[in-house]
Amino acid sequence: MLKDAILKILEQNKGFPVSGLAIGKELGVSRSAVWKGIHQLQEQGFAVSSIPNRGYLLDERGDVIRPETVEALLKTQYLGRELEILDVIDSTNTYLKRISGTLMGKHGHTAIALRQTAGKGRMQRQFYSPAQQGVYMSFYLEPRFAFQDISLVTIIAVVAVCRAIEETAGFRPDVKWVNDVLYQGKKLCGILTEASVVAESGQIRYLVTGIGININKDEKMPEELESIVGALNEFSAQPCDRNRLIASVLNHFETLFESYLAGNREEILKEYKEHLCVFGQEYNIVSLNGNYPAVPVDIDGEAHLIVRDKSGALHTLNSGEISIRKKET
Repeated sequence: MLKDAILKILEQNKGFPVSGLAIGKELGVSRSAVWKGIHQLQEQGFAVSSIPNRGYLLDERGDVIRPETVEALLKTQYLGRELEILDVIDSTNTYLKRISGTLMGKHGHTAIALRQTAGKGRMQRQFYSPAQQGVYMSFYLEPRFAFQDISLVTIIAVVAVCRAIEETAGFRPDVKWVNDVLYQGKKLCGILTEASVVAESGQIRYLVTGIGININKDEKMPEELESIVGALNEFSAQPCDRNRLIASVLNHFETLFESYLAGNREEILKEYKEHLCVFGQEYNIVSLNGNYPAVPVDIDGEAHLIVRDKSGALHTLNSGEISIRKKET
């Protein structure tokens, strides 16, 4: 598409203006066609500005997700080796589930969206996904394990994201059980794993794991999210390169996933537990059977949270039915 060719030229000259005439000559199109392409890029959220008498400028602080760049950074055997970049989609999880019939045998197929209109979070929440302000991706898996082990895929994703953030952004994030990646109390990332199961046999058809990571704080963010949501570029010493971040997440996920299949569950749970920031603090436990205050004290071998209530009794919480909320002081 013309806009992609224009973007490539702007990216090659990032930080320096390029005239519409020069772009048109290089691509063999009119200045009007260039203007339309620029407008499309701006609508998609690319930081392209028009400088009078000089041309069009792609902000040097911005980064462009390119499949060839991600692929060059991959160390995986299968994850991300088949990669789609989508301009806009309702949800990358929903999209992969929608096309799952065409993905049989394509273990590791990955979709990345520049914007989501209905990003999905845990317990039916929505994940805010503005254009060009984050990484919004999902991958399709055909796992070789039992249905009860599905929750461990989310734990693997959490650990992979933590490793990737530390590797590319230079700081070590925390985790609020079960899958919220935080830094200084602000949510940086949400993760959601969904499964398709054969009812008669209980066998897994496929899994879709979605990961949304906030890179920049969006100026149009809803007011109710302002105090909750954080972004990597708020805390990183240098602007985040989304291509490096995506590749790092995929590389670490596949390494951890294969390690898990090889029987190294305890090592993964140990690393996950080291990131948890909930122990020793009182939370409101919100469940289908009622709410009560309790203090998280440990996790078990399934990554279920063990909490102690006011009476001293221990409860094991299943992430599919329970959420925890920090008590107001």
